[in-house]
Amino acid sequence: DFTFNWTGLNLDNAVSDTPVATPSENSSYNVTITEVGGLGCSVEKTIEVSVNENPDDQLNLIANEASICSGTSINLNPNGEINYDYNWDGNDLENETLLNPSVSPLSSTSYTVKVTNPNTGCFSNKTINIDVSDTPDVTGIEDELTICNGISIPLNTTEYANLDFTWTGQNLDDSNSDVPVAAPSVNSSYSVTITNVEGLSCAVEKTINVIVNENPDDQLNLIANEASICSGTSINLNPSGDKNYDYTWDGIGIGDVAEFNPVVSPTASTNYSVQVTNRNTGCFSNKSIEVEVSDVPNVNSIEDLYTICNGNSIALNTTEYPNLDFTWSGGNLDNAIADIPIANPSVNSSYSVTITNVEGLSCAVEKTIDVIVNENPDDLLDLISDQTTLCKGNSTDLNPDGDSNYEYAWNGMGLNNVTMLNPTVGPTSST
Repeated sequence: DFTFNWTGLNLDNAVSDTPVATPSENSSYNVTITEVGGLGCSVEKTIEVSVNENPDDQLNLIANEASICSGTSINLNPNGEINYDYNWDGNDLENETLLNPSVSPLSSTSYTVKVTNPNTGCFSNKTINIDVSDTPDVTGIEDELTICNGISIPLNTTEYANLDFTWTGQNLDDSNSDVPVAAPSVNSSYSVTITNVEGLSCAVEKTINVIVNENPDDQLNLIANEASICSGTSINLNPSGDKNYDYTWDGIGIGDVAEFNPVVSPTASTNYSVQVTNRNTGCFSNKSIEVEVSDVPNVNSIEDLYTICNGNSIALNTTEYPNLDFTWSGGNLDNAIADIPIANPSVNSSYSVTITNVEGLSCAVEKTIDVIVNENPDDLLDLISDQTTLCKGNSTDLNPDGDSNYEYAWNGMGLNNVTMLNPTVGPTSST
């Protein structure tokens, strides 16, 4: 048996066979080993312990903690030295032996690293805490919106309590609102920076394109604002319209409200409205059309047919109209522009008249009046002698060759019946 007697720094047991030394620097340890029993012979020995430094200086180059926004990455050891060996542990590591691994944790995560000096085998360990702050979620904001010209649109429809918004673009009502309203007149792009007000103030940027479709105002320009017609006539409301658009009409007397060019015959001044829609975009425009109806002259008091005897004249109309113009045509008229012209035809004749309303639209009506001219019975007068001679005390027949189909009315002395066809008279003197 032997006894051991050790000397030196930081020994756990100076008389142990197997003492453990924990020097912090290069150190020498002396041991005396003595035989127990016998002659008590002993021997001495010195052990030199060289103490190599751990790579703590490399650990100092690695941050204890870091903060990132979700969806981003971070290098764990950007200042590390390539002459050391690294062994990493943690989620999302593609290669655990990289000097400077890049990680993209979805939530707060801890990573550990063991840094080893390949020349000495000495190593140090460290833990790095990565705090992950949420990046605003913008999936609810559309990339592209479509509107019709003249319409406004909210660029976002959801309010967020813990987010700040900064918008840029034309015609915005509030550039810092969660739900700003844009009213562009042409295709426009809007940019927004959305920042989380909690944690690391993580931000995300997004661009929203707004497509502005034109309203069919060009089609409205083809429709008159107002029109005038005469009562009893009709009008096309959209004679130059394009059938490739959809139309919705409203107003009295429209048969098919979807007709692109309806025909109406209002009896009084009437307003019509139309909505013209581009069937490809859904954009529409509205317009009103006023149709003014002017009266057509009433000619019911003018007869269609008159009958006169040859040699007589007749008034073709019996009523004066202060707001009407008359234009007559036909033979033997005393005044072709009079309200009440006098006609004196000698044969059957037709007279035409154009009667125009001098107020409003100058509506006119035409009418034809036929005048039948009956012949006088002059042939029967030729059968009656102009002069007869007789002796005093005698009598004579005045119309011995008369025609009983005619009526007679006689006048003179000594007639016993003034309506006889052939009266007999006996005058006492020339009569």
